[in-house]
Amino acid sequence: MPDATATTTISAARKRQPAAEVTPLYATIDDACRLSGLGRTSVYALVQRREVVTAKVGRKRLIQVASLVAFLRSAEETSK
Repeated sequence: MPDATATTTISAARKRQPAAEVTPLYATIDDACRLSGLGRTSVYALVQRREVVTAKVGRKRLIQVASLVAFLRSAEETSK
């Protein structure tokens, strides 16, 4: 049986560690709008034209953040 003191010490040490920042892999349509500065209509148009990678979970459509960033970078390069 594990020692209760050792378990308490380990869990206390975990609490003191700063939380690691997690970058989401996918974003909702609303989050994609906030991240990109685009409107909902523009984001849905990107989805329809398959310019970003999406996944559907239940009824919710999620946009892959990396593909959104890649699209924005390519749009930035073509506008120069």
